[in-house]
Amino acid sequence: MRLLSIQSIEKLNCLDNVIPNYGEYWTSGTNDGCKNNRYRWCSHEFKDFVKPDVNLNTTYTGNSQNATYCVKARNTFEGVKLSVTDCYETLLQPICETRVMAESHVQEVFNECKLTHRVSQREVEKFNTSEIDRFSFKMKCLMTCMAELLGFVKTINL
Repeated sequence: MRLLSIQSIEKLNCLDNVIPNYGEYWTSGTNDGCKNNRYRWCSHEFKDFVKPDVNLNTTYTGNSQNATYCVKARNTFEGVKLSVTDCYETLLQPICETRVMAESHVQEVFNECKLTHRVSQREVEKFNTSEIDRFSFKMKCLMTCMAELLGFVKTINL
């Protein structure tokens, strides 16, 4: 298991069913070692910056200046929200994740992306028989998710 990393808004939305109402948890996100108020996911697999589409609120109203900030996930009445707080001032429980074991790493990534993007088995079965321009939006999201998690493409944050 590892601390939770959230690479997409879809994965963030999946947490609504996992995090109890008004529960707050540490994720693997931090600005430690990052410049320009940027945040990274700190897992062994993902070394990428937190994408803007996960709506990370980087406003911190505490007393710390030049502190190391960590990303926390909180389930509100509007769904799970990500924000930052001083890593050493706040005591929260960690939230971890793991992949369901599969025959290969690629299969594990496929399973995670399929669940995250809610792709049906019927859509997966069309994969071998359809042209790429006829894929559903969910299927295109699945392929993007797999390409990013397997390191075939890198999203650039400006």
